[in-house]
Amino acid sequence: GAVIVAAAGNEGVDRDVINVLVALPADDDLVVSVSGTGPLRWGLDPDVDLDGSALYSIRGTPEVTVAAPGGKRDPELFANPGLMCTVGGFTWPCFVFDLVHVAVPGPSWTYDAGTSFSAAHATGVLALVAGEDPDLSAGNSRSILLRSADDLGAPGRDSVYGRGRVNALQAVEAARTKTAAVVWHVP
Repeated sequence: GAVIVAAAGNEGVDRDVINVLVALPADDDLVVSVSGTGPLRWGLDPDVDLDGSALYSIRGTPEVTVAAPGGKRDPELFANPGLMCTVGGFTWPCFVFDLVHVAVPGPSWTYDAGTSFSAAHATGVLALVAGEDPDLSAGNSRSILLRSADDLGAPGRDSVYGRGRVNALQAVEAARTKTAAVVWHVP
């Protein structure tokens, strides 16, 4: 009765080319496997693509179900922590703006990247869907997540973004407007 969400993995392998890696539980057909996206050099250029594929993220079809923000690391910026950028009134080392802001044990925060953060984003969207309609089945919730995702990359399902990058607003609107007669299926 629950939707299981898992990180696709951070090995940077394209499983359409090299399929020797087993990623559990992400490989299970019933699991929503989430790849990572993020900007690159956003602190230096606010017009960069915020949904670029993260090179560390496992890619492959059918392994990747959807994508979600997971952050990126630019080795050049990371090696130069003294280079400062200001975005939205916040001044930090430039590499920080490409990462995900995360809590660490204790009253502290840090910045990092990985598909674990992408999986957390997708799980959050599912929680918002459940908040709109707590009676939705796991299958219907999963279907809403997949059908409301923004199709990026190659049209339809692809090896980088799966069915697309999760879209919280569209998912909540789909849950809110669903009628009892609608049956959600994802082929």
